Amino acid sequence: MLALPQSLTAGDCASFWKWVTEQGDIPESLRIAMEGQPVESLRPGAIAFERSNAASTLEVMAAALTTGKLSVLALHPTDPDAMGLHITLFGVVGRDAATLAIEHGLGGDALAAMVEAAHRESCDLVFLVGGTEEIFTQCSQNLFVKRPPREGDVLPVSPGWTPMDPLINLIDSQCELLQVTVSASGLPGGSPRNGDIGSGAYVVARDDHDVLLIPYHPGNFIHGHAAKLWTNPHGVMVVHDDHDFLRNVTLRGPARVLSPHDARRDFPEVVAVEIRRTSEAPGNREPAYWFEQQVSEIIVETDSLAPMVLDEGRATCTISAAGQGKYSKKPAYFDAGCLDSYDQDLQHQREAAGRPVDPSGDAHRLWVAESAEKLAARTEHLNSVARA
Repeated sequence: MLALPQSLTAGDCASFWKWVTEQGDIPESLRIAMEGQPVESLRPGAIAFERSNAASTLEVMAAALTTGKLSVLALHPTDPDAMGLHITLFGVVGRDAATLAIEHGLGGDALAAMVEAAHRESCDLVFLVGGTEEIFTQCSQNLFVKRPPREGDVLPVSPGWTPMDPLINLIDSQCELLQVTVSASGLPGGSPRNGDIGSGAYVVARDDHDVLLIPYHPGNFIHGHAAKLWTNPHGVMVVHDDHDFLRNVTLRGPARVLSPHDARRDFPEVVAVEIRRTSEAPGNREPAYWFEQQVSEIIVETDSLAPMVLDEGRATCTISAAGQGKYSKKPAYFDAGCLDSYDQDLQHQREAAGRPVDPSGDAHRLWVAESAEKLAARTEHLNSVARA
């Protein structure tokens, strides 16, 4: 579900919905919004743009409608026991609330709250709908927890990071980066890169641009990203900074996987710093491999983010394999080898059959019945976290 300000369509609502439902081209006003405004960059090898948060959301929607693929990474910032949920969809199409309700047999009140909220905010409500291609969880609980500010908290007063500022100022303030890669087949994927503040990635100056180096330690393997980069060596790092600069920043460029040997050869100083940093962590060792992300394009979103504060109850990097290791990972998430093999041909058959629809609503009613108990328990758990 995406809520896009109606001001983006410049009053041409009909053309907008023709594009969403694949009956027309993208309106010129939306294309211009996605492109953003060029701005100066400190590094001549990196072009830079500014645009609104909504325009970045619009670009995600445009990519999903063009490729039929969409990856969603759901993270809960305030629940210390939350697992990240990653879902990839195929056959993605755009639908309004009324059409979605018809195609999936939803009751009249199923989408009412969303529709009313969008109307109050003068937004167009777009649903991106597809069949599930991948569903999996992250393998550990949150590496940190955020909370809304309380009375007495010191809130950021920074005017926001700009491309004319050193990139290291932005990266050294982060305990999390979001990595995105897309395979040559169009399959996207996203996952968080966590660490102590300033240790999630290293910034290295190379000629006229910067490079991000991200270490991967045993226990933190993200082989999906590595596989995607083998077929499409281009990556993205998203910085969602709601604690210092209150901005979203997207960093794009060529990317590759580095073996420990290649990392020591090309970046010996960085490798030495990372090994020293993790020397006191339980079971410490040299990173199993590294990602090198060139920063050749920078996009800064101009809307300020609502400020959040890192909760003192769980400091950053207390679970990470390269961190303090204070909290145990849940062993069940490492039992995949005990499961029966999945016949990938079944997935090919599902995709060939196209996006599933269910006007009868039977599938939705079955989901509601089967998930009711666990959903109620989850809701109560979140309420208890909020009360704490």
